[in-house]
Amino acid sequence: MSKPIMWSYWNHEPIYHLKRMGNDGGTVFSLGEWVDQWYDRIHSEELIKKGADLGINTIYTHYYKGSGLVFEKDEMNRTKELTEIAHKYGITVLGYMSMGSIYTENITKEIPNVKDMLVIDQYGKYHPTLYDQYYRPRPCYNSDQYLAHLKSIIKYGIEHVGLDGFHFDNSDTNYCYCKNCQEKFRNFLRENFKNPYEVMGIKDFDYVEIPQYDFSDDFADVHMIEPRKNIHDPLFVWY
Repeated sequence: MSKPIMWSYWNHEPIYHLKRMGNDGGTVFSLGEWVDQWYDRIHSEELIKKGADLGINTIYTHYYKGSGLVFEKDEMNRTKELTEIAHKYGITVLGYMSMGSIYTENITKEIPNVKDMLVIDQYGKYHPTLYDQYYRPRPCYNSDQYLAHLKSIIKYGIEHVGLDGFHFDNSDTNYCYCKNCQEKFRNFLRENFKNPYEVMGIKDFDYVEIPQYDFSDDFADVHMIEPRKNIHDPLFVWY
């Protein structure tokens, strides 16, 4: 393949997301009366051919926004049609996948226990995602169910939509205090400290919990190699 010349904003958001977001996006995709006409045009063979004539050989377009396979099936089929047209003109298609949020309003019928896959903060609440949109809480990457869900979406994109690859977005997440993460933290401590009493005055880790620190404050500092000087909890150092 020759050097990629990418049209990077070839409609990477499905139209339902634009309409649900309203004018909250703060981008060129803010909702307008023209959005439906624009959305139709961006999928047209005429525009794809123009892109190819300009030397575009790679695009990424909407594929998965976190609403589930059932809800997004129609838009995925539209991506499939777009992909077939693009391939006709020698254009590689990457499917945009948002990994860091789940549309609970849309996916719950497909996955009734979806809340078991969500990040829980130290106060027992679900974390909102980008722009503090309450209807798009963050998933927990320690959830085997969520990871299996993502794998099924990727598989479907390759086998049924015909995508050449993926563009993964929003792959960051928040600190999670769910039961699964709590137990994984305890197992990590058990593997690394055979005599915890000597190190931190704890005989076992059976009831230890992830340190309750407000990570939203001074977010960058908690990612430093050395913790901030006013944090003395030895569990935090290892967390």
